[in-house]
Amino acid sequence: MKKVFAAVCFLATSLAYRGSAQMTATDFTINDCSGVSHHLFGELDGGKIIVAVFVMPCSGCMIPSIDAQNVVQSFATSHPGRVEMYLVDDDGLTTCSELNSWRNSNGLHIMPTFSDPAFVQTQYGTPGMPKVVVLGGTDHKVYDNQNNTFDMEQLRNGINAALGIPSSTRSVTKSDPAFSISPNPATSSAVATVSVVSDRTARFSFVDKSGRVVKTKSVQLTKGLNTISLELSGLSQGEYIVRLSSGSETTEARLIVR
Repeated sequence: MKKVFAAVCFLATSLAYRGSAQMTATDFTINDCSGVSHHLFGELDGGKIIVAVFVMPCSGCMIPSIDAQNVVQSFATSHPGRVEMYLVDDDGLTTCSELNSWRNSNGLHIMPTFSDPAFVQTQYGTPGMPKVVVLGGTDHKVYDNQNNTFDMEQLRNGINAALGIPSSTRSVTKSDPAFSISPNPATSSAVATVSVVSDRTARFSFVDKSGRVVKTKSVQLTKGLNTISLELSGLSQGEYIVRLSSGSETTEARLIVR
């Protein structure tokens, strides 16, 4: 009943709420849904970067949550143990069993889940779905606060900033390589349009909603605009992240297969 009410009155709540997003985290000491105690400021002081993904949970929360999970996992090799994703009920009223069931049924990996009024999205400004917040540092700073929209590149930049990585040395770039896919949705095949500033070898990886790479294709790109045929045989119907990797550079696009 609580989630139905929230869905009905969400627009009115968003229009009525006028609080500005705060620049520092709100401390708490609470148990997650597995009974493990967390002291937020203690974890941040210890060097951990927290990516808090607030959900209702709802269908519109699913893909942004998976996208955020994929971004967090991309830091596992370069910064092991530093970046962690918390899945958080938006207002702390959903039961833990319901929240964990939604997480597991939507292909999200095991991660701390929280449903407690001491840790809610309104602590970080206007409510919205999706809402993703990056917290880090001994100053307990908010490095990213995305509301009602989600951008994977913006999340990466927020995590990099929390890790103290200067923007000039970050390996992920949004414009090189840059690509789009059409038609979208697609059935048996699609065409990727890719623009690069120099010749290079690249690879397409198809990532399903569970975060698994289910198909790959290596290509040789030449400086300028490239068009590449993508065969979709063997892919089940659904939504995929298509990741284009070239050396240390990565960019992504979504593709729906019907």
